[in-house]
Amino acid sequence: MIYVTGAELDSIKERLVGSKKKQYAFVFCVDWSDGSSCDIWRSYNDFFELLDSFPEEAGSVRGFARIIPYLPGAAET
Repeated sequence: MIYVTGAELDSIKERLVGSKKKQYAFVFCVDWSDGSSCDIWRSYNDFFELLDSFPEEAGSVRGFARIIPYLPGAAET
């Protein structure tokens, strides 16, 4: 099984979504256990979806310590 061995923020890019809406994309360089690496793009909202997907790790469940860092400026949905 191949797994992530490291990840580093490479850059932050501004891109258009649709014709007018601007969105920031975070570009990460990800290193894999097989020695390969690739760039992945994630939006700010992707990180909030991550928090929703892992409520215990996000500290949303009573009795669990938060291990995912806080993100400033939660997006309103």
